[in-house]
Amino acid sequence: MKLDGHGCKDSRQLIIQHSKMKDIQSQIRKITNHHDLNIRKWIHRFNEKGIDGIISKKHNHQQHKFTNDLEKQIVDITSANPRSFGLGFSTWSLCVMADFLLMYDLKIVDKISHAEIRNILLKHNIK
Repeated sequence: MKLDGHGCKDSRQLIIQHSKMKDIQSQIRKITNHHDLNIRKWIHRFNEKGIDGIISKKHNHQQHKFTNDLEKQIVDITSANPRSFGLGFSTWSLCVMADFLLMYDLKIVDKISHAEIRNILLKHNIK
């Protein structure tokens, strides 16, 4: 059985095995070094769908292509204090930035995720 190329098969299999041996979540966490939420997720998926529940599916979505001008605009907005846009806070989070860029009155982008914003910022050496 091959789940994916990142060694997930073994760790997910180990989570399921220890779950079936009635190990408690804290014990499984120590053994597998995975976060509790992920442990619960894989156990629930296995219980609901069997082995298919723990196999990673290849996603065939296309990544959005953003122009250099749009990326620069996103970097400029991120570099500015949110209060300068009339917002009631002084620090951006990636999710808040995504919501801000999608606001109907700005309409800077039609669709963007916080992960895409993170990638744009990293590309422009903003951390």
